[in-house]
This record gives sequence, C-alpha cells and structure tokens, in this order.
Amino acid sequence: MTTGTTDPNPQSSGKLAALGYRDFRLFWTGLLISNIGSWMQMTATNWLLYQLTNSPVLLGLNGIFRAVPAIGLGIISGTFADRYDRRKLMLFSEISSALLALGLGLLDHSGHIEAWHIYTFTFLNAAVGSFDGPARQALFPNLVPRAALPNAVALNSLLWKGSALIGPSLAGIAISWMGTAGAFYANAASYIVTVIAILMMRVTSKGAGKSRSLLSETTAGFSYIASRPVVLGVMVMEAAASGFGLNHTMLTIFASDIQLRINKGTY
Repeated sequence: MTTGTTDPNPQSSGKLAALGYRDFRLFWTGLLISNIGSWMQMTATNWLLYQLTNSPVLLGLNGIFRAVPAIGLGIISGTFADRYDRRKLMLFSEISSALLALGLGLLDHSGHIEAWHIYTFTFLNAAVGSFDGPARQALFPNLVPRAALPNAVALNSLLWKGSALIGPSLAGIAISWMGTAGAFYANAASYIVTVIAILMMRVTSKGAGKSRSLLSETTAGFSYIASRPVVLGVMVMEAAASGFGLNHTMLTIFASDIQLRINKGTY
C-alpha cells in the first residue's frame, strides 16, 4: 500500500505551485542537481572514449552497453517498484551510481583507464539506473495533492530539459579545468545531494508486496500496455525519440574534429 504525506498548503495554482510542498521541493531540487551531474558524466564519458579510441564505431559501441541493461532490466524494474519501498530503491540506486561515478573518476585520474573500463562502468551504471526510473516515477505522484499534480508534471519536464542544457555546458568547463575526471567527481557529488534530499523527505511509499510472482506481474504490465492503444502509442513514440533523437555521439565527434582543426590552424 502506498501512502503519501505532504505539507498542508492551500496553493494549488500558479507556475511554481508544486514547489510549495516540502517533499516535492526536496525531490525536484535533488533530481535537478543529480541530472545535471549525469549529463556531465555522459558528456565526459563520450569525450574520453573518443580521445582514447579515435573511433566513431567504438564510441557508438558504448551506447550498446548502455542500452542492453536499460532495456533488459527495464522489463522487470517496474515490477520491483510495485513490490518494494520506492524510497529504498532510489537510495540504493543513487548511492550505487555515486560509487560508480567516483570509481570511474579515480580510474581516469590515475591515467590507466582504457576503453573496456568505460564500457564496464557504462553497463553497470545503466543497470543500476534501470531500477531508479520506475521507483522515481512511482514515488512522484505521492509528493503533491492531485490539484497540484499538473504543475508538478510541468516542473518535472522543465527539470529534464533544463539539465540537458546545463549539464553538457558544465561538463565542458569541468573538462577544461580538471580533465574528464573532474566531471566524474562532480557527478558523484551530485548524487550525494539527492541522497540527502531523499532522506529528508517525509513521504512513505511502500510497495504492494509480493501478492503474485515477478513473472506474472511483469506479464500483466505488458498486457495492460497492449490493451490500451493510447498508452502503447506514447511508449512507442518515447522509444523512437530516445533511440534516434539524442545524437550525443555525433556531437562528440564534431566537437573533437573542430578542436583538432583549431589546434592545427585550419579552421
């Protein structure tokens, strides 16, 4: 059974109405900082991998190591969010991601990092992240009353778009000052902020328990999606946008080639 607690607040309208609720404010702020750090790491990872390999193919291969666990574990991760405490799942994923980011930064800082190290960290990070998303989405509606939910959804969208703009820019600054390891350290620190925010939240979000087997609950989820054309259509559109709309690999190659031309004085 899932229960949510929010501060009594009569404001349910306005552009920032949802931020008037303490738990949502903590949740939103922590995720904003964490997402900015994640974009910093993604940008730095692509840059570092291309510098190590100078191969567009090997750079693109990193996307496969990110996609395989995200898709494979994503099939069952939603069931975990239904069965277990969402806050604990988020704490597990955020702490694990922080340790992975720190480990990648230390390895990069040591100067002994290789391409296969990056592939390994990418795979592990995607595996952990596949459990974070469903837990976050399941916890999200419990942070504000129903009247403020549309505003919370709008602010959540702003969070994702804003971090996608800010993160890569800060990554460029971090790389120029401290190298790619600086971006990895910054991401590890950003997860700490999220962990603190989650621990400060008062909302409780326990799962429904293990009323059915993991397989049967997962199958029921697919049946629900297939039986509702609107939901199925939205998921197909989201999958297409995620798969073909984010050209981080190409941008990394362009940026590296432009820098090379500038260094040679031919640009």
